[in-house]
Amino acid sequence: MELEIVPLGQLWPDPNNPRKDFGDLDAMAATFESNPVRPFEPVNPPVVVPDGEANGMPAFRIVDGERRWRAMTKAGAVQACAVIVCTMDEANAMAAMVATDDKAPLTEAELSRGVQQMLAVGVAPEEVDKAARLKRGTAARVRKVAREGTEQMSLDHLLAASEFEDEADREEVLAASEKAWEARAESIRRRLRVEAEAASFRRACESLGIPVAEEKPEGEGISYLRSCRSLEGLAGAWSEMPEGAVALIVPAETTWDQTRAEFYGPRAEEPESPFAEAARLFSARVERAREAREAFLAELLMEEEGVLAAMPVLEAARASGENLSSPWTWQIQGWMARHYKNPSTTFVSEGTIVGAFIHMDTANPAWVSVRSGEVLVGYSTEYAEHWIALGEALEKCGWEPTPDELGLRDEIRTTIANRKFEEDDEAADEAEESEEEDE
Repeated sequence: MELEIVPLGQLWPDPNNPRKDFGDLDAMAATFESNPVRPFEPVNPPVVVPDGEANGMPAFRIVDGERRWRAMTKAGAVQACAVIVCTMDEANAMAAMVATDDKAPLTEAELSRGVQQMLAVGVAPEEVDKAARLKRGTAARVRKVAREGTEQMSLDHLLAASEFEDEADREEVLAASEKAWEARAESIRRRLRVEAEAASFRRACESLGIPVAEEKPEGEGISYLRSCRSLEGLAGAWSEMPEGAVALIVPAETTWDQTRAEFYGPRAEEPESPFAEAARLFSARVERAREAREAFLAELLMEEEGVLAAMPVLEAARASGENLSSPWTWQIQGWMARHYKNPSTTFVSEGTIVGAFIHMDTANPAWVSVRSGEVLVGYSTEYAEHWIALGEALEKCGWEPTPDELGLRDEIRTTIANRKFEEDDEAADEAEESEEEDE
């Protein structure tokens, strides 16, 4: 290795240099002025190897410092110092070009190209990691997928493909564009997670002696019984199943879905409640009111000032305690798609109103039981109260409820009052019993 002054015209760049963007050469040349030993030359001279002749004089191939050479040449320099290395094989030359540090780091594309070139000429992966300042093991993963045609891919793109053991999955990621590979890789990761979850459910069923069906059980007398969405709950769920029941492993289909075991088997026939017909009639009345309300709101939101006109719905929902922070839920998008072919540009505002409507409408009084012909509000009186509040809010928007809906509201209000009276009586009785025990 010798430091000599050589004519810059006798140097030529290595075609394998991964760097293609040489940046601001004028700015770089300006920094050479501060060299105290040889002003107007870089502190770190280019590294070159002898490679043929030019104009009857020895020629040298640049293995480290092409950007510095270009900056000196552009600034008008004729000669400069260079480090001449007489024996430097191709692998070491590639490592030197990628590891060079002249205040202009390689772009992602250049770094990826350099790493792949080093691997192609036989540089050990661990040496590539050091030269390119990569996390240990990165080059080995790149080597797993690098091939002809991947030179322009970023390292992240190649590393994503290397995650997958299946050749078809790797090919799918490699075939994706630089803009699409991340989404493609995440889709495969999710599919593999779901497959792993389904396999875990299957193994758990086998260990518990639960027969697993390959297809959804069908036939006379076979019914869906229940689902279990956790491995820990399988044993308990199975203990409740009747003889002849089987499990069906159902992989999650959407991001908000969960992989689960569905149980199917014979269901004991239960005698129909004498009040079942009354319950069906009540639910049908609620459904008719819901359809009419929804049609009204959809038409209202199509009007120019429809969002402002529908504000009472939003106010009612907020009064019920709903947050309504995001209009981008799948329920809202489904509602919009059902009513509008081309939702307007005010989708966020409309979506918020729709979200408020869905919240209030979902809490409907159809979740009831009927006893002695009387409608009993189920679970919580809040559901029925919200449903009534939604109707009143829609009236403020111009909605005209049918006489049947008005009758429904009166029936439900009466039931709510009776339920609260009963609850107050029960609370009073409990308080009295507690006082007697204390005495």
